[in-house]
Amino acid sequence: MGDARESGGERFGSCGRVARAVSVACVCMGTGLISGCSGGGRSYINENDRLRSENLKLTRTVEKLEKKLEHRESHVHVLEQQLAGPVSVVGVGPADLPRVVEIKLGRLSGALDTDGNGVDDTVRLYVRLEDQRGRFLPAVGQGAVQVVAIQPGHEPMIVAQRSYTAHEWDRAYRSGLTGSHFTLEVGFENEPPRAVDRVTVSVVFTDAATGVHHSVERAMKVRLAGSVDEL
Repeated sequence: MGDARESGGERFGSCGRVARAVSVACVCMGTGLISGCSGGGRSYINENDRLRSENLKLTRTVEKLEKKLEHRESHVHVLEQQLAGPVSVVGVGPADLPRVVEIKLGRLSGALDTDGNGVDDTVRLYVRLEDQRGRFLPAVGQGAVQVVAIQPGHEPMIVAQRSYTAHEWDRAYRSGLTGSHFTLEVGFENEPPRAVDRVTVSVVFTDAATGVHHSVERAMKVRLAGSVDEL
């Protein structure tokens, strides 16, 4: 009887150990499944983020294309009306139509250092075209910029120059907190003499509508290597 009880106890003990082993295995499997689901969840979330990002980009692209299409349609509508014949407006004559009469440089125009070496190497110009009422006019035409260093007793030295096609001029248009203007940047091709602390900048604009040349000129301070400002 004692052997039987001992044998039964061993059987019950073995069953208990097996049950505990099965419980541990189930817990481990459950943990693995949870981890797998979590990983899958993260992949699912990342995939959703990627799809949302792509959708946002496509939406913005469509909006830009729609705006371009609206502008094109408006342009075609205007051309169709012009082809149908001019329509006179009472009280408005040719002299009242906006046209460029003056070109100006914004007060923030000047020389700047673009590579951080302490020496100016570029001029940035904020150009305004104004009509007969002093209003900004985004006219179409060609432009040219020239930067000259003038040293007493020496021939003028061309520091930089650049020409702008009508397309390049149109692309230079900007509008923001500082107002509407054309932003032109011209890098120095030649370093001005160290004895010079100013350069003369001139801008010429040829109006495509009238063929008239408009120009403006201004002296601008420059900072050069070994200049008085550094001594």
